[in-house]
Amino acid sequence: MHKSLKHLLSIFILLGFMSVASAEEIHLACYPSDSDILMYEIDIDIEQNKLWIDDRLHEITLVTDKHILAKSERVSSKLNRYTGKLTQGLFQPDGSVKDISTFQCKQLEQLF
Repeated sequence: MHKSLKHLLSIFILLGFMSVASAEEIHLACYPSDSDILMYEIDIDIEQNKLWIDDRLHEITLVTDKHILAKSERVSSKLNRYTGKLTQGLFQPDGSVKDISTFQCKQLEQLF
């Protein structure tokens, strides 16, 4: 009996860690502002400072209550955490960023 209680406790602890890990990931679907055609799926892991836009890795450079800023080699991304607005820009040779596109993102929920 004592041994089975240890196994049961181990299972509960493992399930607790799994639920915490999934809570750290954010999944979004992003659409052009004037369309309902899916443009991007975004996965965010704030703890690891990583953001994937359609499986392309971007490094998160800043997280505030209002924004998440991320960059890849050529693209800058700014995501408003309240409105879901994603603004992307291209890095220019002088180091500035030229905005090129805007999308509206919605949080995805796991169906099963």
